[in-house]
Amino acid sequence: MSGLGGPAQDGPRTFGLPHAKVYRPTTEEWADPLRYIPSIRADAEACGIAKIIPPEGWAPPFAINKAAFKFSSKIQAVHELQDRLALQARQEFAGSLHRCMVQEGKAMRKPPVFGGKEIDLYKMYRAVSKRGGYAAVTDDKKWKDIVRILQVRLWDKLHL
Repeated sequence: MSGLGGPAQDGPRTFGLPHAKVYRPTTEEWADPLRYIPSIRADAEACGIAKIIPPEGWAPPFAINKAAFKFSSKIQAVHELQDRLALQARQEFAGSLHRCMVQEGKAMRKPPVFGGKEIDLYKMYRAVSKRGGYAAVTDDKKWKDIVRILQVRLWDKLHL
């Protein structure tokens, strides 16, 4: 196993872990990398990781058939990627709400509708919680604020 180098770094390691070994195979050894790697396995396993530095001037062959190569991309909702924590909180809320409703024997099949618009229950939960909870919103008569936040129309009187 020619070309064996020493540790990647000198000095003590955190938690007493051994340094990764560095391997510098010769051009002949590296002619078949898939045969070389198993040849160093027993020695490299002691560290759990190894660094292999190919011989000077080695260039891997381009292995992709450009004419036949295709990949499919997936559509991502970029606006959701920017706010992953809020998305996670919304999903956790939906799961908790579903479990609660099932436990009460009132599984909800679709969101409630008010004023012709679906109610965003997570948004409503956050708005009510921010104002001290259901009792506080009711006692302080703040339900109109909640309706405004949810952007739902209230019909106090029917105009004909």
